[in-house]
Amino acid sequence: MKQISLLLLGMMFVASFSACSDDDDKYQSQLPIFSDISFSEERICIDQKVTATAVQNQKGVLLDRTEYEWSADMYVPDDSTMSYVSGVLYTKNSTNPTCTFQTPHYPGIYHITFHARYNISGQATNKTINGSFPKGYATYTYTPLMGEVTVVKSFTVYDR
Repeated sequence: MKQISLLLLGMMFVASFSACSDDDDKYQSQLPIFSDISFSEERICIDQKVTATAVQNQKGVLLDRTEYEWSADMYVPDDSTMSYVSGVLYTKNSTNPTCTFQTPHYPGIYHITFHARYNISGQATNKTINGSFPKGYATYTYTPLMGEVTVVKSFTVYDR
């Protein structure tokens, strides 16, 4: 009888740990997964106003205050014309981030970078994940308090 009681107690112990791990999954923060940076123009030319959109393939989970930053290697400091929203509360605004900019005066191949910092409101562990898409890549970095995403894409600017 004592052996049966110990066996039942052991099974309950194992079951309690497996139930906890299922519960823990629903409290895991997940960064959004980005599949691309798309542009408002199919053919991008010099001296043109263009909107870039960081396309989320999958929305984030259990994220809070978020900071956005866009940059590009096509500017000298005095002619940077990038405009974008620099921060949102992700739980209220998880739309695809956008940036409007003026293309450079010279044709060539350029790179645009989207960087986001998300305050983690669930659970997360230290890890880094890399992904890629045509002409670009994304890096996802988790810490227990913050998640960061960097998305980079190359694009060609043509003469008119």
